[in-house]
Amino acid sequence: MDLVLSNGNKMPALGLGTVAIDKFKTNKDSVKTSILTALEVGYRHIDTATLYKNEVQIGEAIASSGIKREDLFITTKVWNTDQGYENTIEACKRSLDRLKLSYVDLYLIHWPLDDELYIKTYEALERLYSDGLAKSIGLSNFYKKHLDKILSMASIAPVVNQIEINPYFVQEEIVRYCKSKNIVVTAWSPLGSGSWSGIDTEIKPVSDPVIKKIADKYGKTPAQVIIRWLLSRGLATIPKSEKEHRIKENFQVLDFDLDEDDNSKINALDRGKPFASSAYNNGFSF
Repeated sequence: MDLVLSNGNKMPALGLGTVAIDKFKTNKDSVKTSILTALEVGYRHIDTATLYKNEVQIGEAIASSGIKREDLFITTKVWNTDQGYENTIEACKRSLDRLKLSYVDLYLIHWPLDDELYIKTYEALERLYSDGLAKSIGLSNFYKKHLDKILSMASIAPVVNQIEINPYFVQEEIVRYCKSKNIVVTAWSPLGSGSWSGIDTEIKPVSDPVIKKIADKYGKTPAQVIIRWLLSRGLATIPKSEKEHRIKENFQVLDFDLDEDDNSKINALDRGKPFASSAYNNGFSF
């Protein structure tokens, strides 16, 4: 299932998130094994970032997978400490070296810092796009006030905005705004974040009784229901897992559809505030 980006490129709507595999320990074997499992299952969209410190292992998995480069969609991101025009150019080249790739399919600004800095960073992304080092460019954790600044200066429009979305943080307003600007939204932490966040499983959306009841109705797991709900909204999503059975389960979501009533019940779980990640404690204002 592909989504067509505004520049005409296609992006698989369902990808594998790789944040904190092995809890940021960058264990070579566990990261590589998770990626190879995902590729064997059928994932072709792999999402990483400089911050995750696993680009080397992902590159090794890609190289040993036997899958043609043009059949893969690889996303990575420039971290806060590398922002700025020249810094971003060099950061992207370092990511490519670690990934052992000549280009990434999507390069994102990981977080919006001060306006002047992320504008210079975006100008660098435009250069990377023009030079063919990134086939598409976009943003992560950008909200309306940030998007308006980018769109007012961009000569190459961002094609993706990656933000936290899950049943407890539905984000309908920003999703609608991005769609009005032809920006595809990718949901990160769709299941409510991994064990690294310190959030107990019992209070995550996958444990919500409404989700569980819907899952029982369709004979699916709560995670599969949440992923299907996101795809039905026209969103991309990148659930993270490093366990083989969950990687497989999370990919098996295209053989059923949620009815309108079930989608509405999930939407109604919205709490209107960030849930998933301690990253939101970094002082960013939306």
